[in-house]
Amino acid sequence: MKKVFFLPVAFCTFAYKLSRYYIAIVAIIASVFLKHVLLRCGNIDAGFYFLALAMPGVFMWRQKSLRKHDAKRIKRQKEVNSYYDNNKRFTPNKIKPLIYESGTWKVKEDDRVIRFRGVNLPAKLPLKLDPISFVDKPFPLKEAPEHFERLSNFGFNLVRLTVTWEAVMHQGPGFIDEAYLTYLQDLVDVAHNYGIYIIVDPHQDVWSRFTGGDGAPLWTLNVCGFNTNDKYLFHRSGCAVLYDQEAEEKPRMQWPTNYFKLITGTMFTIFFAGDTYAPDQKVEHTDQSLQAFLQHHYIDYLRHVAIALKDKDNVIGFGSMNEPNAGFVGQESLHESLAPAPFGVLMSTWQSMKLGAGKSFQAPFFHLPFIFKSYLRLNKEKEMVWKSKEHDIWLKANVYEETKEGDLILKKPNHFSLYGDTFEEKYMAPFYKKLSNVLREVDSRFVLFAEPHLDGDNPFPIMPRGMDTSVYAFAPHFYDFLMLVSKRYFDFFCIDVETTLPVLSKWMVHKCFKKTMKHVKEAGRGCHVLIGEIGIPFDMGEDTNYESAMNRVLGPVEENDMDYTLWCYCSDNNNETGDNWNGENLSIRSSGHNRAIMSVVRPYPVSMPANIQVDQQKFDPFTPNYHLVLSANENEEREDNNIFLIQIFVPMCHFKGGSIQDVTVSNGSVKYNEDKQLLDWNVFLQTKKSEKLELHIK
Repeated sequence: MKKVFFLPVAFCTFAYKLSRYYIAIVAIIASVFLKHVLLRCGNIDAGFYFLALAMPGVFMWRQKSLRKHDAKRIKRQKEVNSYYDNNKRFTPNKIKPLIYESGTWKVKEDDRVIRFRGVNLPAKLPLKLDPISFVDKPFPLKEAPEHFERLSNFGFNLVRLTVTWEAVMHQGPGFIDEAYLTYLQDLVDVAHNYGIYIIVDPHQDVWSRFTGGDGAPLWTLNVCGFNTNDKYLFHRSGCAVLYDQEAEEKPRMQWPTNYFKLITGTMFTIFFAGDTYAPDQKVEHTDQSLQAFLQHHYIDYLRHVAIALKDKDNVIGFGSMNEPNAGFVGQESLHESLAPAPFGVLMSTWQSMKLGAGKSFQAPFFHLPFIFKSYLRLNKEKEMVWKSKEHDIWLKANVYEETKEGDLILKKPNHFSLYGDTFEEKYMAPFYKKLSNVLREVDSRFVLFAEPHLDGDNPFPIMPRGMDTSVYAFAPHFYDFLMLVSKRYFDFFCIDVETTLPVLSKWMVHKCFKKTMKHVKEAGRGCHVLIGEIGIPFDMGEDTNYESAMNRVLGPVEENDMDYTLWCYCSDNNNETGDNWNGENLSIRSSGHNRAIMSVVRPYPVSMPANIQVDQQKFDPFTPNYHLVLSANENEEREDNNIFLIQIFVPMCHFKGGSIQDVTVSNGSVKYNEDKQLLDWNVFLQTKKSEKLELHIK
């Protein structure tokens, strides 16, 4: 089996070095043939090995057509990117209290449906380390009006605001940073002045900044038995990848591999399912289980945030947890790796447990997905990451044992099996309900945006059954994985996450992404679906058409009539080092300039009567052209020739002057308000009759 895998990888790596286009084509075609052969062989994950050929083949296909400089296009891009910096004074919409019923957001006073376009404001790392403080993150209060004004001018009416567990409770369990909560209150007030609603995002990545990401405070690791006295121990031992500790070339998007390593995997397992898989593990000197302790303090930190913000009518809800993970739960054999593809250091879960127990071994290292580089000796000093053997959770849970000679023997390779259950139903649903109940005790209007756990085996995680569509919304994320990891944009190529097959041609790529978004929307099971994160990396090379790349991911979301918050707007992002977190560079603002605004700023229906729905919409930012089709449902109570107002955000950067001659409607009349960048469309509807309404702007 190793030969089946490594030979195609070696072939594609060689072809990649040569950068021969025809070899790339052969690799892709051969991969399709190989998949069918492997399927007939049985006992081999054909899709996995198919990707071993397909993805490296894609990396080496250089698109010279994408790199052609179109002087006219570049000129317009520069004009649009700078438009709102040169034309700042637009009047934002006023905040109105909202209600959430049956998966729909409405304005409380007039029952009109409101739609959202927004952006993430990341605040992952503290501004100060001694003492720790997140005050003035994402930006100082004195700068907040400038940033919120800019976002409002872009047409954004929603911000997903990062508020980490560490930011609120870094001093210890139950100790609250009141100065930070005061800062949050003031920041939310400034957003209110610019017509921007807020979703509190309890952000985390791979558990904590001490395990290569952000989120949880250091004491959570300590209470679970890990040795936190040496902050670089986890990295030296190979149990975590810390970006700032890589002496050689910085790893590209390898931080997610921490999900498959001992420490992050253990923390998520204990947080969601510790009572099942480590039932006898208690907090030292107490009778409280580790799971109960962690969940209590996590929910308590969000309760304090909710109390601080309960009187802010522009705060509409809370995320459950950013990109949670199942840890080891559901793994059928610890001899296997949790990684969906070979990337970074590849090892099984059992090997990661041995590594944490102080063992050393060699493991293959892949510097890109499927691209093998070398073997690495891990944990050369044979350091244990637990405080002692008595603190090793999995040794105490009898998952493995140590012989008198010091060897480790795995006793329960299927210890974490779900035995027919699903993680979302058994563990996520109870967690959602527990958290929502606490938040709604503070303020009954707070909606919980349930964020599904990351599952490499299931590209479409779904909302658990029976969730109240007037209490919960669904907030999954979507990225073009190939673009994100390779940091290259192939406008004619993508990987279908459902089938793992390659998709060729711009039209087929768009169709594939549109189908994916349709399935994501259906996974919400009637709840409002907000794509909590979507975006592109901006470090793919100077010749990359970033506007085209952004339009490729946003277009299918828009055409499925879904709301979203872009990742991200980082005020201190710079073009060289990005946002200074693990080498990421996805901000639409950088070094004092806007990026890809031509595709970021888009027309959309902001509000409309409840009996009118969006059937179709499509925006071409390069023409520009916007087409909107609505349907008015039959209504027994409607009187003859009722006039209904539909408000559409029409950005001045695309349609300067808002000339009425540029707007064609099938029904009614339109009037453009340049001050608010809003098009008022008054339509006339007949009694009881279902009608189609069309609008076209060019």
